[in-house]
This record gives sequence, structure tokens and C-alpha cells, in this order.
Amino acid sequence: MADVPTFDCKSVSGGIEITTSSLTLRYLSDEKPFNAANLSISLVVNGKTLNWIPGLANEGNLRGTRRTLDQCADTASIPEGLLSKDGWSLFDDSGSVVWDLEQTWVESRSDEHIYDWYFFGYGHDYKTLLKDYIGFGGDIPLVPRYVLGTWWSRFWAYHADDLVQLVKDFQSHEIPLDVLVVDMDWHTRDGWTGYTWNRELFPDPEAFLAWVHSQNLYVTFNLHPAEGVKKHESVYTKFAQLLGRDATTGEGIQFDATDKNFIQYYFELLHHPMEEQGVDFWWLDWQQGTDTSIKNLDPLPWLNHLHFRDSTRRNIRPMLYSRWGGLGNHRYPIGFSGDAYTTWESLAFQPYFTATAANVGYGWWSHDIGGHFGAADPELYARWVQFGAVSPCLRLHSTKDPLAERRPWAFPQSTYEAAKAVIQLRYKLFPYLYSAARANSQIGLSLCYPIYYEYSEVEDAYLAREQYFFGDQLIVAPIVSPADPSTGLASIDVWMPEGEWFDFTTLETYTGPRWVKIFGDLNYIPIFAKAGAILPLSPSIASTKEFDGSRYILHVFPGSKGQFEIYEDDGATEAYQHGAFETTLLTLTSSEANVISFTIGGSQGTCSGLPETRSFEIHFRGFTEPRAITINQNESTDWMYNAGCSEFVLLAENISRTTPLEIEISLTQQSIEQNANSSSNMLADVTKLLQLESPVTSKEQALDVALTNPSAENLGAIACLGGPFVHFVEYTTFEDAHQQLGTVVIIPPSDQSTYDTEIVWSLQKAGQSAVKDRNVLKNCESEQIIHNPFCDQGDYSTFRWDVSVKLVWREHTIVFNHQSRDAYPSLTSWQSIIYNPQTLPHSIQDVLSDDRKLNQNFEWETHRQALNYTVNIKQPYGIVLLKQERQRITNGEPLEACVTTSLSSVTVQKTTLYVQSIGDATCYLNGEELKTVEPITHATLNPMFDSWMPPKHTYYALPLQEGENQIIIFTRPDISINWWGVGATVFDENGKVLVQ
Repeated sequence: MADVPTFDCKSVSGGIEITTSSLTLRYLSDEKPFNAANLSISLVVNGKTLNWIPGLANEGNLRGTRRTLDQCADTASIPEGLLSKDGWSLFDDSGSVVWDLEQTWVESRSDEHIYDWYFFGYGHDYKTLLKDYIGFGGDIPLVPRYVLGTWWSRFWAYHADDLVQLVKDFQSHEIPLDVLVVDMDWHTRDGWTGYTWNRELFPDPEAFLAWVHSQNLYVTFNLHPAEGVKKHESVYTKFAQLLGRDATTGEGIQFDATDKNFIQYYFELLHHPMEEQGVDFWWLDWQQGTDTSIKNLDPLPWLNHLHFRDSTRRNIRPMLYSRWGGLGNHRYPIGFSGDAYTTWESLAFQPYFTATAANVGYGWWSHDIGGHFGAADPELYARWVQFGAVSPCLRLHSTKDPLAERRPWAFPQSTYEAAKAVIQLRYKLFPYLYSAARANSQIGLSLCYPIYYEYSEVEDAYLAREQYFFGDQLIVAPIVSPADPSTGLASIDVWMPEGEWFDFTTLETYTGPRWVKIFGDLNYIPIFAKAGAILPLSPSIASTKEFDGSRYILHVFPGSKGQFEIYEDDGATEAYQHGAFETTLLTLTSSEANVISFTIGGSQGTCSGLPETRSFEIHFRGFTEPRAITINQNESTDWMYNAGCSEFVLLAENISRTTPLEIEISLTQQSIEQNANSSSNMLADVTKLLQLESPVTSKEQALDVALTNPSAENLGAIACLGGPFVHFVEYTTFEDAHQQLGTVVIIPPSDQSTYDTEIVWSLQKAGQSAVKDRNVLKNCESEQIIHNPFCDQGDYSTFRWDVSVKLVWREHTIVFNHQSRDAYPSLTSWQSIIYNPQTLPHSIQDVLSDDRKLNQNFEWETHRQALNYTVNIKQPYGIVLLKQERQRITNGEPLEACVTTSLSSVTVQKTTLYVQSIGDATCYLNGEELKTVEPITHATLNPMFDSWMPPKHTYYALPLQEGENQIIIFTRPDISINWWGVGATVFDENGKVLVQ
């Protein structure tokens, strides 16, 4: 439980006043709903007093997480979380259900219930907020250790023999594996819901599951419970009888999460027998809405609770793989983030999305690594696997598409090697990851968490969205954009916080606070260890079960001090809840006398199954050569120094795990050696970036070459060499864009020389003239952060913006440009009528008069793009007509629709109408039927419709007249898939979305 703070409560005129060391709450008891007149809370945030009242907007909210990334091909709006730059947040829980303690079930609140608000007034002390939150909101369970391994998941009709061969392929390719995810084809094919084995694919389920377990693997099965129990299920008769139903009718038993009897037999008859056969845990894939017969009871969080509670009955650590059900679902790890598209943009969003979920304590997202929909090109696949390896869960996944390959060895050799290497790295990091998982369960700090947790008063920490802490010793910044094909190098801008940071791969040292531009080939992933970092690693293992704690490989990085606590338990049961665990404290201190003290504390606690003795292989990375080393005051010669990589390795073999080791190291000099290869690696990258035939030999030589021609192609080289550069941030979610559309960060030269800059912003918006804004700064020495002066007005008008940043440095002019993606790129307002052409046919003459006026005698239905149906401002809008007429289509009634919109043009112009239609479509402009044209090259748009509604893509010549133009589309549903929809985008002659 969270500690109750010291407080003082006193009566004031007509109410009460409660004061703590952090805030003062005043409430006037006037029997009215909470409002600005009767409720206020004052608190101090960064030395300034804030007076909160109900209704105050929380503009600085740092967001939480969202229910799903289904169908997301890009960024996605995220609801508010518990943390805020404003220093406060409010969660209104008034509408939720409550416990009926006598019935041990939930019930709706009475209509007269009081408000149920939670106010968080922690200022910027984000970590304390989260620790207190799990104290009263429920603990975060410690995940089983296998969660941290590799998962294989594919929506595919695997035969048991296929899965056996797949596991053998992982083994033969030396790629570690822990979890098999079996999608819905495991059960009979009579619907999405099923509980009866598909014996064609799994003729002997018990034997298959036993074999899986013999390979040190765990298995989870997909579950879609919404269709209930139908007559084809093997347990149907017994299920019906227990519920008092007549099984002879063959009527399906509807799923009812509110019925205690149904839920009892749901578990006892449908799940427990399969668990006894060997199913380790369930993948609960609920997608069927938020309503039940109990008012305000969302079935998803309720099912999460029921399943997780039921899994505690076995003598194993409870585990559920399901979707996010809202605040409080941190109690039921882990999360399935949904069916994302296979795009670079989707990958680029996931680091931010994953770390931001820590703001509501939801630190165990499992993403579709590689994406669900579509083939992944080799580079995208490799980068996605790299992100997965430094994310909470590494689950390779795809859908039923032969082109959607996700097996690492099925890709080109370079991709395979990159993926294999980073998966093996994740397994080496297992002791570090498992210790971080324990910290998550104790203090609420997720494995992946935002940079601003540690640097809450530095604006750069909030701008560094594509990087995050990976445990408390590392920062990772996965590369999420393609490489330049001419150099083979990809890049990412990384903000290094104050202090020294060491590249985990190259040992290159960065001193912050400063942004740096990092380049890397396909094998490189940016991982940075803080000064004094201590990382416990494992020897090579094929599964997490293989790690027995008998040998640790420790990586120690230079720093004045460092500390890490290794956590160990059985990894599988809840015995740790009763004290069955051990911890080992590792500490580092460095003195000015060139002496390093490194201590491995004796193991504390009690955990059966751990080895009596263990060995340590300690890599001191980035240090000068030792003069002498002692262990517990005895000289040690069991070490070796490698000058090429500035590292010495010390061995301590067969040590009692309870015996402390005091290691003292005398160095030849105090200064930290840079890796000898670091500078040459950087110059090699610069040679590639400048596309030089002969390698450069010094930074100054390379800078002279780059500045002689500071073209766009050479900007990366200038940044790599310590010159000034610009980091662009573009905001595309509604919560961000309504405040500002982007930010420019100008990073000064590393030599602290001055520069001049001119920043010009411009905005193009439908129906408006171009708007410009200009900033000029002279003799700048430090970093400059300039925010976009424009914001999304929320009117769904198409717009784009761009910014040009001109820097003058060393008498050279360097120009950086950024152009945004198009916002609201499709036509966002339509009218429609749906009719039966056999009884009430419509033609263009019926719809449009000679003077191009719509026939107002028809009952036109209006459709407009709305926030609740759009994930970001770049999402194109299409009308799904099936929603209104699903039953009529199902009944076989022939239907047609006429959809129309008007478009105003400032001049006569040739444009192209790009129509996406689910079903046939015929298009008209101002009463004239349009002619199709060949597809044009244009700005790539995100998908307009969900993946299961594949549209036809048709292009039409669209000769716009000056003034108003009426676009009319006649369309019919696609009976073959029973879907119906239409949408359109207009492109100008240059292939850009029309904004005029």
C-alpha cells in the first residue's frame, strides 16, 4: 500500500481544508457538483504556485497508452496519462463499476453516486508518482522469465509437425527461442471463437505440447471468446446442461461476462482442461466492443481481471497476454498492441508509444515485430527486430500472407546476421532485463521509460521521443528510418543527457548535454551506457531456462560511481512473494588516485536452486591498462588487457555466491582512454557520407571537404564531424498538433564557436494564402529551440507546413529544410443517399440540376471526419457505408449509393481525383462523367480503410473550374466481402495533395 502522507485537516467556513507538504485542498460543501467555486487545490511546481480548479485543461499532459494499434500505419493519438509537465493530473473514475463485496462481483454505481476523482499533484517527481500509484492502484506482477525471451507468432494454419520443424530451424540457426504463439487455427474452423482441437492440424495435442515443453519452450493459444459456445464444440452439451439450457435445440450459448455461472463454466470446461494438457497461458484477443448488460462494464478489463485471477490457481506465476483495458491494467501483464501495418512510420512510432505507456505503469507491451499486415523489406525487418530486442517483449509476427515472411533465416544473409546478432544480444542481457523487471514490480519503473523521468527540467528530454531508458543503466535509440542507398548508412538524432555516455558497441564517448547525429550500418543499434554503468550479462543461451546463475559476465564502464543490484528467483512461481529470492549488489567507485574499487556483494536472501558457487568474467570497458589488481586484498594475475578496444577482462572463478568480492584496481593513469578504433570508425563513416574515393585522415580535413560543398547530401557529415546541425520534430497526433505542429532544435558546433541563423516557417492551407513566420538570431553559442508558430485549428482542412533553417558558420552557409506530411489529405466532408436501384433508381440528372445544385428533396446524410475515427492528422478519411446497411446487404437487397462533396478552386486547374472504393464506383464532376487515367506518382498516403476492406484504387482526370465544383460518386457494395466504402483525394499536377 502507498504511504499516507502527513496531513492537516481543519474546518473552514462552510467546508474543509486539507494541507500536506505538497498541496492544499479546499472544498466548500454546498451540495453541488464539483466546480470552480467549491473545489480548488493549490500546489507549488518549480517554485511557482498553481491553483487547480475543475475544468482546468491539462495542456502539458505526457499521455499514457491506447487500447490498440490495430490498423495503425503511423502515429496514433494517445489518451491522457498520470504524468504532466503542468505538475498535476486528474483521473475521473466516476463512471466505472464498483465491487459488490458480498457477491465478489461487480455492479454499476447508483445514479446518485458521488464523484470518484483521483488528483495527482507530484510536480515533476514522476518516479515517485508511479511508485505511489502502484501502492494504491495495485502491484505490477513480476513477469515469468520466459517473457523476456524470443516469441514466435504468426496467423497461419500450422500443422503440429510444421511447428516442430520451425523450432528445430530456430535451433539449427542458433537463434534463441522461448515462446510459441499459436493463433486461432488450433481450434475447429467454425468461427473466430473455438475451444475444440482442430485434429487435422493437431492430431495429438498432448504429445505436441509435451514436446514443446521438452524443448524448454512455453506455448500460448489465441482466444476470441465473443461468440460464446456453439453446438460444434465438444463440451457444448455439458456446458448447456450446467447452465440449465436444452442442448437438443442446438442453440448457441451467448458469451456473457456478467453471468457468474457462465464465467465459472467458461473456465472450468473450456480452459482448465486445455491447461492440464499443457497450454501455459492464453492470448485473449478481445475486439468486440465495450458494452455489457452491466452499465459501464467494459468486457475487456473485466476479462483481463477474470483471466489473470484464474491463472493464479496454478502453482505458477500468473500470466495473460491481452489488450490494454484502461488505467489499472498494469495489474495484468502483458499487453498485445494489435495489428499494425508494416511501414517505416509504424516502426518509428513504436519506441515513443512503448516508453510513454510507462506513464500509466503499463510497461509490458508486446508488439507485432515486423508488422502484422504486409511484407517487410529486409532493411525494415532488421530494424524492427533490433527495436524488438530492446523493447519489453520480442515477438516476431505476421498475418496469413505468404509474402509476410518473418523467419530471420529466410531473409538475405546480411539481414539474417543483423537479426540473429541482436536477438543473441537480448539473451546476453537477460540478467539485466530480469533485474529491471523486478524493479518494475517494486517501484513501478518500466523497463522502457522516457528520458524526462531523469531530466524533468530539461526541454530536450521531452523532445527526445525516439529514445528511452532501457533499464536504469542504458539509453537506446533504435534506428527507425531507411539508410541512404548511396552510403548504406542510416542515422538518428540522439540527445545525450548531462555526463558521459559510452556507445555499447564502439565505446565512443559522448559528453552531454548535447544532441548528436548517429550513423550506422545494418548491424548497428545505438545503445549507450551511462558513466559508471554496470551490466550483468549471461553467457550464450538458447532459452531463458538455460541461464542458471553459475556464470555472470559483467560489463563495467568508467565513472566516479556506479551501482546495480542483480535479482534472482526461480523465475516461474510466486515463491518470491514469500521471500524466496536473492539479490547481489554491484558497486563501483573511482578515486582521484587512479584507483578503482569494484565490489560484488555476497548474495543476500534465500532462493533454492541457485548454484553454491559461481564465476565472474568482468569486462572493464574504456579503461587504461591496470598496474595491479587485488581481489579481497590478494593480488590477481588472472586478467588480460586489450589496448585495441581499451578493455581489460578479469576472471574470478568458482566463488561462493554468498562471499563478497572486493576488487581494487590501480590504473596507469586516471584519464579514460577513447577506443582507438572510435576515431577511425567515425572518419570511415564520413568518407562514405561524402562519397570520397580516398579516405579522409582527420576531422579538419573532412570538415574542409564538407563545407566546400555544404549540400543536403553533406549535412550529415558536417554533423558527424562536430559541426552545427538541426533536429526537426513533427507532431501529427491531435493532442500535439492542436498546440503546435513541430519544433526545430539547432545544435551548436562541438567546438563552441558561434553561428548565425535564420528560421523561416511557412504554412499552406486550403482556402488561405500562404503564411510565413521568420526568426533571425545572431552570434549564437548555445542550442536554440524554436517552436512552430502554427497549430492545427481542428477544422479538418488540408494543410502542410515547411521550415527552412539557414546557418552561417565558419563563413559558410548551411541550409536545412523540412517539409511536413500533408494533414487531412483526403476530402473530409460528404453527403450520401442509399437506395435500391430496382425500386428507386437514381441518375446524375436526378441528383444534380442544370445549374449544378444538389437535389434537396433527397434525405442526404452528412459524413465528416471526426477525432474518434481518425488516429492522426495524416490519416485519410473514407466513408464506411456498410455500417448503416449491413443487414440489407446481408439479406441480398441490391443497393447503390450516391456520395457527393463540393470543392472550391481559386482558379481553373488540372488535377487528379484518386478514389479508393470498396465496391464499384462511377465518378462525375459538375454533372460530367470523369475519365480514368493511369496512376500518377504522388505523395504516399496511409491506408484509408481497415486492412480487411481492401479498396480499389482508381485515378480520374479532374478539370476543376474556378469557384465551386461538385464531385459525385455512384457506388455499389462489394458483395464478395460484404463491405462498402468510398473516399477520395485530389492531387495537383505535381502529385501533391491539393491545398488550394
